[in-house]
Amino acid sequence: MGNWKYRITHIPYLVRLWWFLKPFRKSYHSTFLGENVRVSHPENVEMGENVQLCRDVELCVSACRSDSSEPPLLKIGNNVRIGEACRIGCSFEVIIEDNVLFAPNVHISDRDHDYSDVTKPINEQPIVTKGAVRIGEGSWLGLGCQIYSGVTIGKHCVVGGGSIVTHSVPDFCVVAGNPARIIKRYNEETSEWEKV
Repeated sequence: MGNWKYRITHIPYLVRLWWFLKPFRKSYHSTFLGENVRVSHPENVEMGENVQLCRDVELCVSACRSDSSEPPLLKIGNNVRIGEACRIGCSFEVIIEDNVLFAPNVHISDRDHDYSDVTKPINEQPIVTKGAVRIGEGSWLGLGCQIYSGVTIGKHCVVGGGSIVTHSVPDFCVVAGNPARIIKRYNEETSEWEKV
């Protein structure tokens, strides 16, 4: 009887999860889906095992790339947790490797509006990019940080809360600030942390 009640109470969630995951390019069934998650063009999203999309996450993926006939790609690795109210904008390519942790309100975007023609409003300017965004394995993105196009965050990095990351970060670093700069780096040769 207890199992029957458990199954009945979870039917709406399971139906919502099935409906949500069906159109994805590639996804696994161990995905956790919070309330009010929004995804545009899920056919351009790949998700690994054990992905958690918490409440109010928004994955804004474009239907097509402005620079080629290839579709954009948002790739989320295994064991990734995307915290509440995070937003990922993808018009070209965003790769999130395995075991990445997002605090709430993180923003990632691989795109921007051009502003070469001052006679046109911003929303009529073309979409441009400085390159793909990549978040390295095992990294942690702190509360409210922002990662912009062309940025690679190395593996096992920490991005401090509220940081604005406009340049790539090597492996094993702690960055913070606006614009973000390296404040601590792990030296693999000495196995010690060094302040920068």
